[in-house]
Amino acid sequence: MELERHLTDAEFRWEVAHTGRLSQRTLQITLIVLTSVALASFMGRLSIRILVRRRVELDDAFLTLAVACTCASTAIVHRYIFPFYLSNALLLRPELKKEGVFLQLVDDLKAGAKPRDVLGFTSWTTLYGVKFCFLVFFRPLLRHIKSLKLYWWTCALFCTIAWGISAFKALKPSPQPTSGSALRAFIRTNIVFAVAVSVLDIASDIMIVSIPILVLRHTTLKRSTKFSVAFFLSLSIFMVICALIRIAGVIPGKLHVPDTTWRMFWTQTECSVAIIMASITALRTLFVETQKNSLYRIRSRYGVPLERNSNLHRGGMGGLAADKVTGDIELLTIPSSAHTSTRPLARHSVASEISVAESEIDPPESVYHAAIREGRMPANVKHDRRTTPAAYESIGTI
Repeated sequence: MELERHLTDAEFRWEVAHTGRLSQRTLQITLIVLTSVALASFMGRLSIRILVRRRVELDDAFLTLAVACTCASTAIVHRYIFPFYLSNALLLRPELKKEGVFLQLVDDLKAGAKPRDVLGFTSWTTLYGVKFCFLVFFRPLLRHIKSLKLYWWTCALFCTIAWGISAFKALKPSPQPTSGSALRAFIRTNIVFAVAVSVLDIASDIMIVSIPILVLRHTTLKRSTKFSVAFFLSLSIFMVICALIRIAGVIPGKLHVPDTTWRMFWTQTECSVAIIMASITALRTLFVETQKNSLYRIRSRYGVPLERNSNLHRGGMGGLAADKVTGDIELLTIPSSAHTSTRPLARHSVASEISVAESEIDPPESVYHAAIREGRMPANVKHDRRTTPAAYESIGTI
């Protein structure tokens, strides 16, 4: 009678490492790359805030907390990656429990229980830290839109409750049984909790994404401009995509058996993507500040009063709207191939970043009008609509 061959320690570890949809090595390398990109993005955002705006805000504090938790999560994953995969192997390949090597690794399995709970706490704190970063970032947009202030507070309260449910439920001790009805109950609870917290995650992301969209409804920007601004302000939609993929992969081919490593991978991926998306929003500040500085140089050249530290150069989302167009309507517009609108930027004064960079009225046009009023236009520039664009090149407005 042929004796049954058992796996060696190396063979058993290889089988465990390749259980599930992602191998252990693939998961480790991918998370290292994503975390590195997230850290680089965060450092870029922080540099822009310090060097360009010369200060940090509350949203930077929330993002810093998220980055710290992501670093902790990545360290936990790489330190306890094998116990996590061993736990997953017991769900997807219960026949491995018959191997003699498994009995030698029971202590490793138990050692990964507490770090798994801590990983859940740090991961959800990362995600909701980024959500609060976006909420704080959007808050100044609602300064003059009273109807949306209550909605903002509703979103903030919902995110707080969702974070409490997701993060602190993860800290509740839940040792994994190895067999019997206790294991089946553990699996059912695991699935219900995974789906519930994912639904809360997606719902909170959708609520946050809706804020800038609702704000843009109160502006009179061009449609193309609204789309570009909405893209910058709605980057958290990528977090929704990651959450949907995570839910879709929780249940693999075997019914009612969750692939926990897949869920862990996409949770960490969502954390890194969230940090990257929150960091990208700072790039818009850089573009706007560049345009503001250009406007300052043009106005200074022709003697139009503008303090360097005026509201226009405060930066951030809380600055006042740029030059008012009241009184300029009667003046001649700068000739160009396209019609230049004279309607106000917004029904409500929202962010300076939107008003300065995205208004249908080019800021240098207000410089032109101010120069006309004060009689400082160069002699070669005529005050009629037949003036060629070349004439305006002499004053730097084109």
